[in-house]
Amino acid sequence: MFTAALFGGTKVGNRPWRPGKRLWALTAFGGLEMDFRQAQLEEGTTHMTCVTLFGGTKLRVPRGLPVTVGGLTLLGGKEVKSRAQAEQAPSPSALYVDGLTLFGGLEVTDRTPDEES
Repeated sequence: MFTAALFGGTKVGNRPWRPGKRLWALTAFGGLEMDFRQAQLEEGTTHMTCVTLFGGTKLRVPRGLPVTVGGLTLLGGKEVKSRAQAEQAPSPSALYVDGLTLFGGLEVTDRTPDEES
């Protein structure tokens, strides 16, 4: 699956959806919000390549989903906000985000919009 936000904003995942095992996202001079809370992830690791140039990318994940974030950030920021709890059952799925961020931001969070304020 490929999605892009170019000179504007894009939201993905506001209903149940199947992202597949490989995702690519491009954000340039805009904003992308991708919500995995209703995503039906396949077993194993879902790999996402995320390129953010002069913009912002926000990934919302369900609480308890193992997430690993790697990649390169130059003159920007990358942040993982997680409230994972140790007593949660292990998840059969995981998400790996490989991010390239230049003059922009990448945020991965399991918090709801109400918890962020």
